[in-house]
Amino acid sequence: MKALTILVTSALVSGIIMTSAQAMGRKGDPEFTHFVMKMTDANADGMVSKDEFMKMSAKMAEKEFMMMDMDGDGMVSDVEFKMHNR
Repeated sequence: MKALTILVTSALVSGIIMTSAQAMGRKGDPEFTHFVMKMTDANADGMVSKDEFMKMSAKMAEKEFMMMDMDGDGMVSDVEFKMHNR
Protein backbone atom coordinates (compact mmCIF):
# COMPACT_ATOMS: atom_id res chain seq x y z
CA MET A 1 0.00 0.00 0.00
CA LYS A 2 2.85 2.40 0.88
CA ALA A 3 4.49 1.81 -2.52
CA LEU A 4 1.17 2.52 -4.24
CA THR A 5 0.76 5.74 -2.24
CA ILE A 6 4.27 6.85 -3.23
CA LEU A 7 3.60 5.99 -6.86
CA VAL A 8 0.29 7.85 -6.96
CA THR A 9 1.74 10.88 -5.14
CA SER A 10 4.73 10.95 -7.50
CA ALA A 11 2.47 10.75 -10.54
CA LEU A 12 0.22 13.47 -9.13
CA VAL A 13 3.14 15.81 -8.43
CA SER A 14 4.73 15.13 -11.80
CA GLY A 15 1.38 15.81 -13.43
CA ILE A 16 0.91 19.04 -11.47
CA ILE A 17 4.38 20.27 -12.36
CA MET A 18 3.99 19.36 -16.05
CA THR A 19 0.48 20.83 -16.21
CA SER A 20 1.76 24.02 -14.58
CA ALA A 21 4.66 24.14 -17.01
CA GLN A 22 2.33 23.66 -19.99
CA ALA A 23 -0.16 26.24 -18.69
CA MET A 24 2.62 28.78 -18.37
CA GLY A 25 4.12 27.83 -21.73
CA ARG A 26 7.27 26.69 -19.94
CA LYS A 27 7.36 22.96 -20.73
CA GLY A 28 10.95 22.06 -21.57
CA ASP A 29 12.14 25.50 -20.44
CA PRO A 30 15.53 25.11 -18.69
CA GLU A 31 14.80 28.09 -16.42
CA PHE A 32 11.53 26.52 -15.24
CA THR A 33 13.25 23.17 -14.70
CA HIS A 34 15.95 24.92 -12.66
CA PHE A 35 13.27 26.73 -10.63
CA VAL A 36 11.43 23.48 -9.82
CA MET A 37 14.73 21.77 -8.92
CA LYS A 38 15.68 24.67 -6.65
CA MET A 39 12.28 24.60 -4.92
CA THR A 40 12.53 20.84 -4.33
CA ASP A 41 16.22 20.72 -3.31
CA ALA A 42 15.75 21.83 0.31
CA ASN A 43 19.42 21.53 1.34
CA ALA A 44 20.74 23.12 -1.89
CA ASP A 45 23.20 20.32 -2.63
CA GLY A 46 22.23 20.21 -6.31
CA MET A 47 20.38 16.90 -5.95
CA VAL A 48 16.86 15.95 -4.89
CA SER A 49 16.78 13.19 -2.31
CA LYS A 50 13.82 10.87 -1.89
CA ASP A 51 13.01 12.67 1.37
CA GLU A 52 13.06 16.10 -0.33
CA PHE A 53 10.91 14.80 -3.17
CA MET A 54 8.41 13.23 -0.80
CA LYS A 55 8.13 16.42 1.28
CA MET A 56 7.50 18.51 -1.84
CA SER A 57 5.08 15.87 -3.12
CA ALA A 58 3.13 15.95 0.14
CA LYS A 59 2.88 19.76 0.05
CA MET A 60 1.68 19.75 -3.55
CA ALA A 61 -0.72 16.87 -2.94
CA GLU A 62 -2.19 18.75 0.05
CA LYS A 63 -2.76 21.86 -2.08
CA GLU A 64 -4.32 19.79 -4.87
CA PHE A 65 -6.60 18.04 -2.37
CA MET A 66 -7.72 21.36 -0.92
CA MET A 67 -8.64 22.57 -4.41
CA MET A 68 -10.66 19.39 -5.07
CA ASP A 69 -12.45 19.48 -1.69
CA MET A 70 -14.82 22.26 -2.70
CA ASP A 71 -17.05 22.08 0.37
CA GLY A 72 -14.12 21.79 2.81
CA ASP A 73 -15.38 18.66 4.54
CA GLY A 74 -12.04 16.86 4.28
CA MET A 75 -13.38 14.39 1.73
CA VAL A 76 -13.52 14.47 -2.07
CA SER A 77 -16.76 13.20 -3.51
CA ASP A 78 -17.17 11.78 -6.99
CA VAL A 79 -18.86 15.02 -8.05
CA GLU A 80 -16.02 17.19 -6.66
CA PHE A 81 -13.42 14.98 -8.34
CA LYS A 82 -15.19 15.15 -11.68
CA MET A 83 -15.68 18.93 -11.45
CA HIS A 84 -12.02 19.43 -10.60
CA ASN A 85 -10.83 17.30 -13.50
CA ARG A 86 -12.95 18.87 -16.25
